[in-house]
Amino acid sequence: MAIYLTSDLHADHKNICKYTQRHLFTSQEDHAEWIADIWNSTVKPGDTVYSLGDFMFTSKAERIIEYIAGLSGVKRFITGNHCNSKAWAHIRKTRCDDPRLGSVALVDKLHRCHFEVEGTKQMFVMCHFPLAVWENQHRGAIMLHGHSHGTYQGSGLCLDVGLDMAYKLYGEHRFFSLEDVIEFMRTREVVSNDYHGEEDR
Repeated sequence: MAIYLTSDLHADHKNICKYTQRHLFTSQEDHAEWIADIWNSTVKPGDTVYSLGDFMFTSKAERIIEYIAGLSGVKRFITGNHCNSKAWAHIRKTRCDDPRLGSVALVDKLHRCHFEVEGTKQMFVMCHFPLAVWENQHRGAIMLHGHSHGTYQGSGLCLDVGLDMAYKLYGEHRFFSLEDVIEFMRTREVVSNDYHGEEDR
C-alpha cells in the first residue's frame, strides 16, 4: 500500500489552465477529468492520498462528494484557501454517514503524522501553506505544503507537493510518492528558523 501526496488540483477552476503549464496537456473543459485520470491511474484502492488543499473550486458540497466518489484510494484532505468552508464542514460532518465518503479518512487544516522510513519513524507536518517554523523542525521533521504552484522553495526539509511543482521537478503532472519526498530531502539539510538549535535536538 503506497502513500501519495499532492496539492492544488484545482478541479472545476475555470482559469487554472491559463495560469499554469497544464494547458499544454489538457483543455479547461477537460481539466477535472484529466485530474481524475491522473489520480486513478496512480492510486490503487489500498493506497492513501494526502491532498494538501485547493482540491476543488466550488461551494457545492454535493459536487465535491460526487467527484471524490470517483477517485481511488483512502483520501485525507487538508483544506486550503480556495476550499469553501461550508462545503468542507458538511463533508467533515457527514463523511462517516455518506457511503460515497467512506474512503475519506481526514478533513483538517493541518496534519502531523509519522511514517516508517528506512526502519525509523519520520515525522511529517502537512499544511496547505508553507510554514517558516513547524513542530520538530530542528529535529528533522519534514514540512509538506502546497499553495505556491512550484514558485516557492523554503529552506530546510520543506517541499511543495503540488501538481505544478511535480511538473517543475519531473517534467510531468503527477503525484509525489513518499519515496519521491524522501529522495528530495536527501539533498536538503535540517534548518531551524527560530531559537531552536543543535543543542535542542
